[in-house]
Amino acid sequence: MSPRHNLQFSAFPINQWISEFFPSAGNEFQLDPSYEPESSNPDPDKTATFAILQRYNRVNLLIPVGAPHCYHAAMESKALRLIALGEHYRQLSEKELI
Repeated sequence: MSPRHNLQFSAFPINQWISEFFPSAGNEFQLDPSYEPESSNPDPDKTATFAILQRYNRVNLLIPVGAPHCYHAAMESKALRLIALGEHYRQLSEKELI
């Protein structure tokens, strides 16, 4: 299911997408400008995914690789990666413990 079709959440469900976006340890999520809603050619499904990834960033689960912010990572076609806490939640999600 696309995140775009399931954005009705008030409490942020960490486990809902984290293991889908990051299927294995050390995996990086590759971005491109179509993930950024303010880009010249945004993709609605990708911008919905990006909104979730930005929430993960705000709660310190992931960081942009080689860019100061998620916006720059998207616009420069860079990646996002989980930090230690994000990886911990990914493992819990993978084991269906959360």
